[in-house]
Amino acid sequence: MIKKRLRPVDKLTLTLLPLLYIAPTISGTGYVYNQTLFYIANLALILTLLHHKFKNRVRLRRRSYIILFGIFYTMLVPLLTGFVLNSTTVGINYLFINCLIYFFFAVLLQIKIVIGWESWLIAVTFMGAGLLSTVLGIVFFLWPTEIAGMLFGRPGYFRMQGAFSTPNRFAESVAVGFLSVLYLLNYDKKKTAKYILSAVFLLLGLIWSGSRGVLLATFLATGFYMLFSRSAKKKPFVASLFALLIVVVLFTVIFWELLQELLQVERLLSGDPAVVTSNRTDIWRIGLDQIMNKNIFLVIFGSGANGFSQFFGNDTHSAQLYLLFDYGILGFTFVTLLLVFVFVAAAKKNKKNRNCLAYAGALVVFSYTRGFTMPTVYTGFNFASYAFWAGILLALCNRYGANSVVHRIF
Repeated sequence: MIKKRLRPVDKLTLTLLPLLYIAPTISGTGYVYNQTLFYIANLALILTLLHHKFKNRVRLRRRSYIILFGIFYTMLVPLLTGFVLNSTTVGINYLFINCLIYFFFAVLLQIKIVIGWESWLIAVTFMGAGLLSTVLGIVFFLWPTEIAGMLFGRPGYFRMQGAFSTPNRFAESVAVGFLSVLYLLNYDKKKTAKYILSAVFLLLGLIWSGSRGVLLATFLATGFYMLFSRSAKKKPFVASLFALLIVVVLFTVIFWELLQELLQVERLLSGDPAVVTSNRTDIWRIGLDQIMNKNIFLVIFGSGANGFSQFFGNDTHSAQLYLLFDYGILGFTFVTLLLVFVFVAAAKKNKKNRNCLAYAGALVVFSYTRGFTMPTVYTGFNFASYAFWAGILLALCNRYGANSVVHRIF
C-alpha cells in the first residue's frame, strides 16, 4: 500500500470544501433565509468551481456531459410549465442549483489535488461536513444565536438541528458523513480508532436529530454498503460496527427517556397515524389521484416546478411523488435509470474498485430512500441531493483501485 503526503494547499482545499458544502444550505431555524448570505455562498461555490476548472484544465468525460444534459432537459420543460401555469420562477432556481451541484462534483472528481483518487476526496470532505454540522448543532443547541437576522437553534427545543432549517435537513448532512466514515474504515485500516470515534460522534448527532426518515435511510444505505463491499467478511470492519452497536445500546439505556421524546416512541407504537405517517399517506393519495386525472402532456412532462405545492398548499413529503407530479414520467424515469445504473455498477465483480462503487451506491440509496419522506433530488440545496449526484458521478468515473493508495493528512 502506497502512502502519500498532501501538500499544504491540498490540506487547505480539503478544509474549505466542507464549508462550501454547508454554506448554501444554511438557512437558520424556521426556514428564514438571509438572501445575502445565500448568494454569497453560491458565489463562493461558483468561483471555486471555475478556479479548479481553468487552473487544472479539467475536461469532463462525454458520459458526464450526457447526464448533465439529461438533468437540464428534464427540468427545462417543467420550468416553463411552472411559469405559465403557476407564475413561479422557482424552477429556474432548482435547475441552476442541480446543474451547479452536479457540475461541481464532476469537476472536483477530475482535478488532481489529492492525486486523483476520487472516492477518498468525496468521503473525507463529506465526513468533515458531517462533523462540522454536528459541532455546530451542539453549539446552537446549547446557545441559540441570532446572526444576520437568522436564528440558529430554538430555545427549549429538544431536537438538534444546527444551522439548518429543520432537524431533518441537519440529519442528512450527519448521515452522509456517517456513511463516508464507513467507507474510510475500509479504505485506511491504520486509522480505525479515529474513524470509530468519528462514527460514534456522528451517530449520536444523528439520533439526537430525532429524524426517523433519515435514520431509516441510513440503515438501508449501510446495509447496501456492507452487502456490495462484502464488509461482513472483514473482521476489522465487523469489529468496528460491533463497537458502534455497543455505544448505541449504552446511549439508549442511559438516555431512554430522551429518546422516547425524540422519536415519539410511545405514540409510534400506539399506531397514531399523525406520528406513523405524519398524515403523509393522505397527501400521497391525493397527489396520485391528481396525476391520474391530468392531461397527457402534464403526465409526461410534469405540472411544473413547485407544482404540487401550488396546487395543494403542502409539500409532497416524497421525492418519488414530487418527481412524478412536478417533473412527470420523463423526469421520474431519468432519475430511476440513474439509480439502476449505480446498482449495476456496484454489482459488477471488480475487486479493485468494489469498495468505491459500494460507497457510491450507498450515497445514492441513502438519497433515494430518504426521498420516501422528503423531496431530495431536483430541489434546492440539501445534503441528500449532494449525496445523490456525488454517488452518480463516483460510479460513472471510477475506474481505479480506490484501496491502493492511502493519503496521510496527520
